[in-house]
Amino acid sequence: SIELIIDIAGYRRKKEKTLTTRAKAFAHEVRRSKREYIFQPLPPSLRRSIHLAVSDIKGVRTYTIGETELKKVVIAPSRE
Repeated sequence: SIELIIDIAGYRRKKEKTLTTRAKAFAHEVRRSKREYIFQPLPPSLRRSIHLAVSDIKGVRTYTIGETELKKVVIAPSRE
């Protein structure tokens, strides 16, 4: 099985960059407000980008909810 990824005119890279920038901003807001933020359903590669972007921000954690291929990422205050 071969996975083929097509990125026309850098669309995928731009979308990932925009999403990670938003994720970091939302993470800081979650840390400040102590209220969760839930993203719209996303494919696995974009969910992973959010998890990685937020992983080094103290005071927040991420987890995934949903049953289908397109799941939602939740940014929540950490339990600490």
